[in-house]
Amino acid sequence: METLKEIIQRRKLELGQDKKRFNPVHFIADTFFHLKGWDKYPKNHYKNSKKLNYGRYAKEARDLYDYCDHDLDLAISYLYGIASEAKMNKMDWVISTIFKRWKSKQNAKNSSHYNQRK
Repeated sequence: METLKEIIQRRKLELGQDKKRFNPVHFIADTFFHLKGWDKYPKNHYKNSKKLNYGRYAKEARDLYDYCDHDLDLAISYLYGIASEAKMNKMDWVISTIFKRWKSKQNAKNSSHYNQRK
């Protein structure tokens, strides 16, 4: 089974972090879409959908990136953590759920999902 660190590294390679114009906010938003299973739709599908509004999730991704003090690995580990927790509890989630769930970074660091990234 892949560790969280290996998953993050694989996702970075899949989405082309090595490119000169790499944008960490788009990487976070793309990872969110991947975790939700929305990345399989064609691009024109996003233009006509209110639920799959990429701009909305890009703003939330920017907020998460800022919240994590520009630590991309930490932001991605939070995404995987909340996705795992949401799956276990059968709840719907978005990027902003991270802020509601873990009010402070200390609470997030004490969660089992954060500790999996090490």
